[in-house]
Amino acid sequence: MGRKFGSLRGVVFLAVDHISGHADDPDCKTICTGRTEHTETAKVTFDDYLVGYNDMLKVFSDIHDPTPLDRPGADANQVYRSVLFYVDDEQLRVATESWAKEQERNNAP
Repeated sequence: MGRKFGSLRGVVFLAVDHISGHADDPDCKTICTGRTEHTETAKVTFDDYLVGYNDMLKVFSDIHDPTPLDRPGADANQVYRSVLFYVDDEQLRVATESWAKEQERNNAP
């Protein structure tokens, strides 16, 4: 995930980490067992004059299907469940609409 966002024109900061688990300071191998209940996160800061929020959501959906529970693609466990943190109500509205459209596409015959 980091490479796709990191190479996108307009991205000014990218940090990948894990949050919300119950193990203190676990390593990646431990987290990937799924037993620590951590969730992988990516914080992406971007210049919205160079890349729009819709573009960022498109990249996200291209590399990570946010619609199935605990299964965004080849990885099937809670480490890769989807959650979106937003900075304002407009981002929440746009993201909610984007995910609804993604679910419609995925459920179409």
